[in-house]
Amino acid sequence: MKFLLEMRGDQILITEEILKIAAQNRWTGSDVIQLLFEEREDQILITEDIVKEAAGNRRRGYDILQLLLEKRGDQIPITEEVLRVAAGNDGTGFDIIQLLFEKREDQILITEDIVKKAAGNSYKGDCIIKLFFEKKGNRIPVTEEILKIATRNEGYEARDMMSSFFERLGEQFPITEETLKEILELAATKWKPSLVKRLSTWKLKGHG
Repeated sequence: MKFLLEMRGDQILITEEILKIAAQNRWTGSDVIQLLFEEREDQILITEDIVKEAAGNRRRGYDILQLLLEKRGDQIPITEEVLRVAAGNDGTGFDIIQLLFEKREDQILITEDIVKKAAGNSYKGDCIIKLFFEKKGNRIPVTEEILKIATRNEGYEARDMMSSFFERLGEQFPITEETLKEILELAATKWKPSLVKRLSTWKLKGHG
């Protein structure tokens, strides 16, 4: 890329598509974008689609978003879709969301779709869910569908994630008897009997 910029100069237009491809690059994406800022910063416009590609980058997503925020600050769109993609990123997703809270917490609204993505994240889902509760407290939506997704999560943190939901929600756990049965059946296939019993006992305590 540096060679092309040096040889062709202003003949090369830095388009949204070029920036999206760079943001997807798991190996040298942040280096490429850094170079583009150094050489052609005046041509660079950061769109939501570019930020989404960075948010989904499993290896270099954090580095790229950190660079974009450093260069463009409040011009970087932090939308529901960006957060949804980041929450589902099982590589750098947790670090990305932590960065976004540090830089733009006042603009972050956590929706059900975002929590669903976090609940299905097999690597850092539990950490993301805990961060959501830490930052937004009771404003985090927790639905039956979210709990089902968390139970189906095949990652090693799924058990801790479910425990986090139970500990946080207390007696306001939003599930029906039918959903509880489904969750217990799923849990029984992969979790220790002690946890399955705890989930069942909680239900009895929470709803009389």
